Amino acid sequence: MSRPALAAAVAAFQNRRLSEAVTLCEAILAERPEDAEALHLLGVVLQTAGRGNDAATLLARAAGLAPDNADIQRNLGAVLASLGRLSEAIPALEKAHSLRPDDPAALENLATALQQSRQEAHAVALLEPWLQRHPGVARFWHRLGTLLLALDRRSAAIEALERCLALQPQHAEANKALGRLRAGRRELAAAADCFRRAIAADPADAEAHRYLADILSIQCRIAESIPLYRRAQALKPDPGIDFVLAANFPAILPSTAAIDEIRERYDKALDRLIEVPPKLEDPSVEIGETRQFYLAYHGRNDRAPQQKLAAAYLAACPSLAWRAPYLDGWRPRDRLRIGVVSTYLRHHTVGLVTQGLLDRFDRERFEILLFRPRSAGDATSQAIAGTADAVIDIPDRLAEARLRIAAAELDLLYFPDIGMASLTYFLAFARLAPVQCIGWGHPDTTGIPNADYWLSAADWEPPDGDEHYSEQLIRLRHPPVYYPRPLAVPPKRSRADLGLPAQGRLYLSPMSLFKFHPEFDRTVGRILEQDPEAHLALASGDASEWNELLRARIAQVSASAARRLIFLPRRSFADFQALGRLGDAFLDPLHFGGGRTSLDLLGLGVPIVNRPGRFMRSRITYGFYRQMGMTDLVAADEESYVATALRLARDADWRQAMRDRTAERSAVLYENEAAPREVQEFFAAAVAAAAAGSSIDRWPPLSGG
Repeated sequence: MSRPALAAAVAAFQNRRLSEAVTLCEAILAERPEDAEALHLLGVVLQTAGRGNDAATLLARAAGLAPDNADIQRNLGAVLASLGRLSEAIPALEKAHSLRPDDPAALENLATALQQSRQEAHAVALLEPWLQRHPGVARFWHRLGTLLLALDRRSAAIEALERCLALQPQHAEANKALGRLRAGRRELAAAADCFRRAIAADPADAEAHRYLADILSIQCRIAESIPLYRRAQALKPDPGIDFVLAANFPAILPSTAAIDEIRERYDKALDRLIEVPPKLEDPSVEIGETRQFYLAYHGRNDRAPQQKLAAAYLAACPSLAWRAPYLDGWRPRDRLRIGVVSTYLRHHTVGLVTQGLLDRFDRERFEILLFRPRSAGDATSQAIAGTADAVIDIPDRLAEARLRIAAAELDLLYFPDIGMASLTYFLAFARLAPVQCIGWGHPDTTGIPNADYWLSAADWEPPDGDEHYSEQLIRLRHPPVYYPRPLAVPPKRSRADLGLPAQGRLYLSPMSLFKFHPEFDRTVGRILEQDPEAHLALASGDASEWNELLRARIAQVSASAARRLIFLPRRSFADFQALGRLGDAFLDPLHFGGGRTSLDLLGLGVPIVNRPGRFMRSRITYGFYRQMGMTDLVAADEESYVATALRLARDADWRQAMRDRTAERSAVLYENEAAPREVQEFFAAAVAAAAAGSSIDRWPPLSGG
């Protein structure tokens, strides 16, 4: 670079006189066509001028002439990467890195190209040893954290991001990434601190404001979340926030009276959204978590509000009602093709209660395709994958996910759950198959016009159950679950092992705290007032605030009862089973009781006190008892619920009799071959009805099929 002509070209380039730099370089190359330095400089100049393809050609020539020049290799790789030619870019960038292994620019370009080509593991393998030699580069710790997160190595990602923030506490992107990870682990206070630091670093960061608002909402700090949502919307137009604010429900309800106020405000907000709809493009991204999830815990009929919400979404995004093109000429196959789509086809209640059904499908009659978001997976997800003919990853973007499912040309699409995950909720708006069925993974109606059938069970539904669903309610003769019987002898644990008091009777109800309806407070208060040495063990909430809000609410009924609540941390499944055997009485909450929880305990002989309510979601345990032919622990009202719970806890002989009877009679709940057979019968009948231009309005049909 010391030659005068080349030095002049460099000076022109550095001073942004690009035309002059090009002329000088071309003059040098006219005399010396193989001058690698001039070719290199001209390539860089042309790239700066927006002529990427010409730049790549020149830089490739330069690299051929000077293969050991790290700068040329790095710039060639960067230009090729900018053109999307990653398979060509990566070898050049790897060469640059090998020539200068400690050069941060060479490594950064290579890591970026590897990340873009979904080779995150390769990028991590390069970054980790580099950071051991150069631990003081904050931006590389941030890059490592994002790569580890893409590989679902969350603990390692947290460690990398913390290293970044130790060096640069105000790194906005690292704070947001760490905040999201902390929130995913329900470390909400730590997550909120991350987002506050991101806002301090960049007060105009709309995303950080919305993330912090989300955390405050989860913590039931609703009033504090609202101005943050509004600030986020002011910083960056976001029509999704209007829907988020409409359904900004507290997880722990303040009181029974507050439920009516909350729902009235919600109804009016939906009216406004329908009257003047914001314009949504991809609601699954713009809305985030489906806030209407909490409606199911209000103890009210959700059909009307769910239908109104669906109408509001369709007004804001008419493309939600997209229809798969293949349906116009559809005819059912001889071997019916069934699609199953869920975010939770893994170690989750939905996955665990769906796995057995799918595993028992007749493969000569049915082809099973699983559609699920890309994830690293766990042992349960791998087992569920083994039940299918194919597993198809679906992208996070709604339009792309719809196309991926529609391309399979299904005969029937089954959603094991709707209402807990944004992507599957919005997928259900489209007509992706001639028949679309909803399972009981989230036991509430969807309100969605293209959801055809809701699969429930006769033993779970009240006589007026049809009024609770926008879908056609199907009362199966057998609850739609094939579940293995739990181990007869759970691992031994003492009260001390599980952090429980050594003395006094122990009542148990370790379920999600949002299941505890304010109307259940009086029942809990009465039980503990009449058993003054007893404690009630509950599961600690997703947010620590939930525990104290529930304690304060129960204290309004009984201060003594509130002091004897124990909030247990999340434990292993083995500890949960052991806990069930240690308790003196297990209480099913009012209005929304146990489902899988009951299956996990009844088979161990753990009797559960139950009071069936108006809606299916409070009647699942009751339905299990009906199958068992056992109603000793089913209460008709609050008075009998309190009396039954007290007797079960106080009368050791009766408790043992109930345990023995529960263990004996619960066998009918498990590995019931009739359940998957009936689901298959219904699927086949629903497809046949659709092919004939009709639908099923009762089950079983009048013919007895």
